[in-house]
Amino acid sequence: MGEISSNLKDFKTCVGPQLDSMNSFCDKLQEKIKEITDTTTKVRSSFEGYYKSTNQTAVIARFDRINQIYSKISTSVNTDLRSMIFDSKALINLIKELEDINEEIKKQQSIINSNKNDEEKQNIVRNANNMITTKNAQFISTHTQALDKLNALKAKDASLSFVEEFSINANEPDLEDLQYGSLELKEFKASNGEVVDYYIYVPDYGKDVTNLPAMLYMHGGNTHQDIASESALKRGLGNLLANKEVTPSGILVVPVMRNFDNNGVKAVKELMDDVVQTYDIDTDRISVSGHSYGGITAYKLVNEYPNYFSCVVPISGSEKVTSAFNGVKVWSFNGAGEVAEGNTSFYSGKRAVKEVNDVGGEASQTALKSSHGDTDKETYANKYLSPDGIVENPLEWAFRQVKA
Repeated sequence: MGEISSNLKDFKTCVGPQLDSMNSFCDKLQEKIKEITDTTTKVRSSFEGYYKSTNQTAVIARFDRINQIYSKISTSVNTDLRSMIFDSKALINLIKELEDINEEIKKQQSIINSNKNDEEKQNIVRNANNMITTKNAQFISTHTQALDKLNALKAKDASLSFVEEFSINANEPDLEDLQYGSLELKEFKASNGEVVDYYIYVPDYGKDVTNLPAMLYMHGGNTHQDIASESALKRGLGNLLANKEVTPSGILVVPVMRNFDNNGVKAVKELMDDVVQTYDIDTDRISVSGHSYGGITAYKLVNEYPNYFSCVVPISGSEKVTSAFNGVKVWSFNGAGEVAEGNTSFYSGKRAVKEVNDVGGEASQTALKSSHGDTDKETYANKYLSPDGIVENPLEWAFRQVKA
C-alpha cells in the first residue's frame, strides 16, 4: 500500500469541502462586478452626455480606469479562478483515486493473508499478488500525476499578477466616492442681512468639473421654522440625499428655510448665485424643486426671477403663474388624495399646470398614491414616465433640462 503525500491529504481536507461554495462565490462576485461596472458606465454616460466641461476628457478617463480594472478582474474570475476550481476538483478526484487504490491493495493483501497457507488456493493468492503489483504501479503513476497537478495549481498564483498591475494608487478615485460625493452644511449671508444655513451636495468628480447642472430644493413647513433644520434633511429629497438613497449627477442645494417671506426668497436666490459662481455651474441648467410651502416658493422664485431656472419640479405646492413661466418646463407632483383647499391641493397643482401651458411653458402633472406628508419623499424615491417620454427619476429629468 502506497503512502499518500501529506500535501495531497491536506489539500483534500482543506480545499475539497470549499469547492462548491467557491463556484457560488464566483457567481456572486461576477454579479457584484457587473453591478459596479453598470453603475460606473451609467455615471460615465451621464457625464459624457450632459456635462459641458473643459475637464471632461480627464474625468472620463477616471471612469474608464475603474471599468478597466473590474473588467480585468471579471476576466480573471472566469478564466483563472474558475480554471483553478476545475483543476482542484480534478486533483481531489485523483486523491480519491489513490485512496481507492490503497483500499483495493488492502483488500488483496487480506485475501493473501487468508489463503497463503492453503495449497488449494494458491491461484487466488497469485491473482491477488498480481493485482497488488498492478495497483502499486497505478498508485505510483497517479501519485506522480497528483503532485504535478498540485504544483501546477501553486504556479497559477502567478496568473493573478494583474492585481498588482491594475491596483489603484492613492491618486485615483475611490469607487464609493465616484458614486457618492460630499454633503456639507454651510452658511450664507445675503445682502439684506438674512443668514441662510444650507446643505450642499457635490459629486466627487464635481471638484474637477465645470458646467455641472444644479438644483435648488426647498423643504416645506413655513409654520415650523423652529424645526427647519430637521425639515431640510429629515424629509423629502434632503433625507434621501443624507441616507445616500440618491446619487445625483450634479450639484444639489438644500437651504434651511426659517423665513419664507420675500426677504427669505431673495436670500435664497443670492445663495444660488454664489453657488453658481463658486462651482462654475451651467447657468442653462439650474432647476428648482420643493415640497408643500417649498413648492409654492419654487413657483415664487420663477415668478420673481424670470429666465433664471430651466425647469421646476413642484411637489404638493403651487402658486399663481405669471408670464415668467414662458419657456419653462414644469413636472408637477401631487397626491391623489390632496383634496383640501389651498395651494397644496391636487386641483391647485392641476390649475397651475394649465396656467403654465397657457403662458407658453411646458407643464404636466403626475399623481402619487401617498398623502401630503409623504409626497416629498415618494417623488424622488421612484421613477415615472417623464414629460420626455422616458421612465426616470425627476432628479435625472431636471438635470437634463436646458433653459429655453
